[in-house]
Amino acid sequence: MAEETKSEKNTESVFSLFEKDRAAGLLPYFIYIAVLGVIYIANSHFGERTSRKINKLKSEVEELRIDYTTLKSEFTSFGKRSEIIRRVKAIGLIDSDIPAYEIQLEDKN
Repeated sequence: MAEETKSEKNTESVFSLFEKDRAAGLLPYFIYIAVLGVIYIANSHFGERTSRKINKLKSEVEELRIDYTTLKSEFTSFGKRSEIIRRVKAIGLIDSDIPAYEIQLEDKN
C-alpha cells in the first residue's frame, strides 16, 4: 500500500503543476522563462543579421581593395618618363636630347 501512494504521488506531482492554485504560484517562473526565450531568439536574430552585414562589408572591402590596386598601378604608370613622352607627342611636344640642367642666378649683393 505504501508503494501505491508513492507512485500516485509521483504521477500526481507532474499533473499538479496544472492546477489553478499551483499554476498561479508558478506564473512568475513561466513568465521569466518566456522572457528568456524571447531574449534568446532576438539575440540569435541580431547575431545572424550582424554576421550578414559583416560578410557584405568584407566583400565590399575586397572590391574596393581591388579598385585601389588597379588605380594605383595606373597612376604609377602615368608618372613614368616613357608614358609622359608618349602623351606629350599627341600635342606636338618632343623629348629633348640635351639633359636637364639647373639655372643658377648670381646674387647682386
